[in-house]
Amino acid sequence: MNDQRTALPTRASFEQLARTITDTNGWVQEGCNEIRALAQLALASLHAPEDLRRPQAMAHALRAIRDGAESLADYVQGEARSVGCDPTQSP
Repeated sequence: MNDQRTALPTRASFEQLARTITDTNGWVQEGCNEIRALAQLALASLHAPEDLRRPQAMAHALRAIRDGAESLADYVQGEARSVGCDPTQSP
């Protein structure tokens, strides 16, 4: 029989996890709102009269969407690591 015992999480670790989840949720919601607005702008520009369409503006919006998504992914991964929940790290 194995006598190894897993340490029970402490109240402080639960509180840290709750803070991390709350902070991450807020940051992700803000980032998703930004990405949503940029995508809406890009879609609206597709419906503009041809003489008002600006490929540079579309490219800028798409780069901003890409960068926002990468930033969100990096932030969430960092927060996951901070509470020991990153599947890319070995236990």
